[in-house]
Amino acid sequence: MSDDKNESEKFVENIHDLGHFFEKAFDDTDSPSPLFDKFIETEQRYEYLEKLDEGGSKTIHLVYDEQTYRPVAMAQLKDGENREKFDSFLSEAFLTASLEHPNIIPLYEAGLDESKHPYFTMKLVEGRNLSDLILDAKQTQSQEYSLQKLLDIFLKICDAIAFAHSRHVIHLDLKPDNIRIGTYGEVLVCDWGIAKLIEKGDETSHTQNNLDPNIINDHTLDGVIKGTLGFIAPEQIESNIGSKSRQTDIYQLGAILYNMLCLEKPIVAEDSKQSIQATLAGDIINPKKYSHQYFLIPESLSAVAMKALSTEPKDRYDSVHDLINEIVHWREGFATEAEDASFIRAISLLVKRHKAVSGLISFLFIITAFLVFQIKENEQEAIKSSNLAEYNESLAKESESRALEALALYKKEKALAKQAGIEASPRLVEMGEVHLHKGHFKEAERVFNRARDLNVDNEIALYFQALTQFVRQDFKQFLYLMKKKKRITPDSRVLINLAQKYSKLQGINKRLGFNDLVKLINEIPFTRPAYLLALDHHQSHPPRDQKHTLIKLILAKTNPHVKKWEYEIEDLPYGYNFDFRKTPQIRDLTALRGLPIGKLNLDACEVHDGKELSILLVSELSIRHTKMKKLGFILNMPPLKKLILDKSDHRGWNFSKYPRVKVERR
Repeated sequence: MSDDKNESEKFVENIHDLGHFFEKAFDDTDSPSPLFDKFIETEQRYEYLEKLDEGGSKTIHLVYDEQTYRPVAMAQLKDGENREKFDSFLSEAFLTASLEHPNIIPLYEAGLDESKHPYFTMKLVEGRNLSDLILDAKQTQSQEYSLQKLLDIFLKICDAIAFAHSRHVIHLDLKPDNIRIGTYGEVLVCDWGIAKLIEKGDETSHTQNNLDPNIINDHTLDGVIKGTLGFIAPEQIESNIGSKSRQTDIYQLGAILYNMLCLEKPIVAEDSKQSIQATLAGDIINPKKYSHQYFLIPESLSAVAMKALSTEPKDRYDSVHDLINEIVHWREGFATEAEDASFIRAISLLVKRHKAVSGLISFLFIITAFLVFQIKENEQEAIKSSNLAEYNESLAKESESRALEALALYKKEKALAKQAGIEASPRLVEMGEVHLHKGHFKEAERVFNRARDLNVDNEIALYFQALTQFVRQDFKQFLYLMKKKKRITPDSRVLINLAQKYSKLQGINKRLGFNDLVKLINEIPFTRPAYLLALDHHQSHPPRDQKHTLIKLILAKTNPHVKKWEYEIEDLPYGYNFDFRKTPQIRDLTALRGLPIGKLNLDACEVHDGKELSILLVSELSIRHTKMKKLGFILNMPPLKKLILDKSDHRGWNFSKYPRVKVERR
């Protein structure tokens, strides 16, 4: 290597000169096929030039490929003698190779070197990491640090991750250090070392159909906390918060956006223990409290970052596409969903989007005022010169007419926007109901609030706004909202009386004790508020015996025809198994909504509506000897992996359309 030092230095200096690569092949030869001869004669394919980077488990070298005459980046294990790490290293290569996208680092080749140690080569990208770009901006006066450039970079990162998610791969270590910014505008997501292959679907590529997730994931995630503190999601630390999923990457995308906007990481701590505690607690300073010299941090983008950084995965964006749409929406001058903009805010953005109209109104009003002033100033002369007075008057009227036309145009769009809001409001209420029934209370509250922003007269949205506060035990806010209703139904009156009664029994934390909660649920004569109160309590991580008590209570409340209950509940580390075969009269499973269920056995039970079941979170479902209707809703349940039927059940169904669900007949 030392003998070739001058040649290596010359290579690096001439790295942009393509002709330099070919000169090496043609030097001192009269052969009619020098390139082929050079290819055949090559004994050592890669010439090592210098180390580019070093991580926890691998090093990246700049090498020269003697067969393709180009510089490439080569990844090698730091501990090359430890064979236990070989599969983990190769898993990264296989996953990266399966993701061909303009914003994902291309993998060229994987193989074994002379010592039988694995390596893989990748595209060499000149430039720097996103972390370097942010650090330079923080420490020096950077001329290239602008909000629009940052959003261009961020959207390309999101495009890469959206593509990976479409191929059922999650990255799990997204951070500025792993984003390469090329000299010519390239943005590449790198280092897929702890990536994970999740469930497959119809759109999975042929390449990935050959990847076994059981093998890949055994070597990419071994149960130890992996990721980078400051960017790691809470569920990567504490598994009972949720499993690692697409929402984990969305959290890390939110952390990257936060870092780009604020020049600070979302989690800043003195040591690892403090960082972990802050991550689990969601202890993140709102970006609005930061300021720097490059741009004012928009409130809308602050809200987007904070939503993506929600502690609970269900409170984040449902997909990367939703996150992308928020950024694009903001760029086009609209309010983001995350900021939950008021009506006044929406109108101000409307004016900004139509600068020509609003500018014309202002300009014409100024002209009109100026002309009126001129008319008064020249009043005496106008009397002497009637022609001048008439001219000024006509000009003022013309200016006034134009201003009124522009104002009418603005009012017309305002009216159209209001009408569109009125029409959209009921649809938002429907969306909010879905979130409410799933126990996504914060999201439901946001959607109901938005529905009333669009149509303040939407009484149904107002009711659900209030109901959400009731089931979260904010009785004071519930009573405040109910006072706004124009008409109080008998059912609402019952809830008002109960809220007034039980608000006096709340403790310091504004929550009811468990015994008082049970009494409240028993006093509610209808189903929905009762089971939502139970679901809210489940989310506070109470003891198992309290959860069991509430499940039994809601089951009895929703199935009053069942006189004798006999069923089995098996506690799992992060959920339950239920077996209702000994209580075949059961018809309503509302009590199980929002609970993670491993196995649910309903053999020979009277439950028959698949649509009602579809909202449950069940991995394995047995419905043998039932008169189940609307089976399509069940087969489309996101968590469902296995469906057990009797040999004679649903013979007409084409289950091949649902490859994600294994159908077993017994």
